[in-house]
Amino acid sequence: SKRPQKFKENMATIGNASKASETDSITQEQQLELLLKLPDFQRRVTIVQRQFEEMHVDASKSYSQKDLLSYLDRRCESRHFERRVAQQIFDQLNLGPGKMVKCQDFIHMYLLAEYILRENVRDETITLNEAQKASNNTRKKLLEAQKKDKLNAYGISEGSILIVEVFEARDLASAEDMRMLNPYMRLQCERAQEETQVVPGGAQLLWDDSFKFDIERGDSDLSVVVMSKSKKVDEDIFLGRVSIPLSTLRDQELHEGWFNLQSDTPGELWSGAVRLNLQWIHNQVTYLESAYKKWEEEIQEHDQMKGVYEFNLKQIREPFQGLNYDDNLIDSAAMATLENRFSDTFQKIHKKFSSQKAISAGTCLKMTYFFLIITTLNLMCRPDFYNLVVGLACWTELKDFLPDNLSRSRAIGFLVLLAFFADAFWLWTAYSLKAGTSAAHLEGAVEFKFFIMLTTLVSLVFKIPYGLYLWKYSIEKFN
Repeated sequence: SKRPQKFKENMATIGNASKASETDSITQEQQLELLLKLPDFQRRVTIVQRQFEEMHVDASKSYSQKDLLSYLDRRCESRHFERRVAQQIFDQLNLGPGKMVKCQDFIHMYLLAEYILRENVRDETITLNEAQKASNNTRKKLLEAQKKDKLNAYGISEGSILIVEVFEARDLASAEDMRMLNPYMRLQCERAQEETQVVPGGAQLLWDDSFKFDIERGDSDLSVVVMSKSKKVDEDIFLGRVSIPLSTLRDQELHEGWFNLQSDTPGELWSGAVRLNLQWIHNQVTYLESAYKKWEEEIQEHDQMKGVYEFNLKQIREPFQGLNYDDNLIDSAAMATLENRFSDTFQKIHKKFSSQKAISAGTCLKMTYFFLIITTLNLMCRPDFYNLVVGLACWTELKDFLPDNLSRSRAIGFLVLLAFFADAFWLWTAYSLKAGTSAAHLEGAVEFKFFIMLTTLVSLVFKIPYGLYLWKYSIEKFN
């Protein structure tokens, strides 16, 4: 269901846990009006009202701050309700010591606070997972750089680059009428030279161009010359230049700002400026170490903030049973992260053990037929309906040369993997227990017992290449 946007403005702090609003927000009344249309919020209102009624509190009547605190304390049983959280709610209701408020209005504000905290926990969890993923990627790059990074004769990493982003210009010299200009920029550093696109004159001169320069020595300057295409004369019109020593960028940080233009004639007054982003990465190891440290600091910061929100959410949910369920706190980003980790591991195994030749749908279908044959043999000797269901599901998808979407193609690979563990468990049970419901049918001829153990073992081993082939086919078809 749709959530009301910008809900954090009027209650940006709940129990001293702050989170700034991102943009102009809607009013508190509009927030509640939107929330009250949500089935989940309506259900929560009903839960709290019912539990107030159990204490003989009429939701339509007005109560003082003292009365409401007393009711909340009674609901907590073992201790007093958290005063910081309560005061925040009372402040939003403008409920002073001598004032009265309808219980219904208090319940709405109470659940708005609970909603905000839930959303804050959710947002922090998503941010934390994204930061963790970025940190892991940075760490991998750092380990690779520590193995491969080499310094040249000038003490600079091989592959050192200067990244330049050109955004805009203003107050250009000789620009009595900006509409007459057709400016562009020439950029040069060491041996490389680049040019931006030509932009038509107007009130705003915007480029949004990006360039990378290979740096070998690191003792030169980045030269930026602003020119204007001229239709009347052969030569373009000079509008100014700026030189930026690479030594000012040695910290490998991102430098953003306006750089004033100068004339070619020393001492001549000149106007104009250009806005650039500059970053020189001259040592991969130190750069990645710094980036990794920053990600770890950000993870720690968000983890602490998430802990504060979770603590206050626990406090606000404590008085009322039925609010403490986590359906809305399920983090899809965390699930995606776990899935990506599993996928990466599975694909590494695939690259090591499976064939590098392209896998055809026909090959997968033949393997499915073999899987069904082995499963049928097992069914003659023991209950094996799980493998039968998996085999039929695979055949249903594969008979039309595999499904037309990635999720279903990956799903049958997971089913085969689960069938692998099911066979492994059965073999372990049959071997270790020698009896019981799962192995009672093995009492009899030794040859019969050997046959069923053998077919199950073949089925178990076969699922490894079969699952890898299905996975590879999904990669080749959908990636």
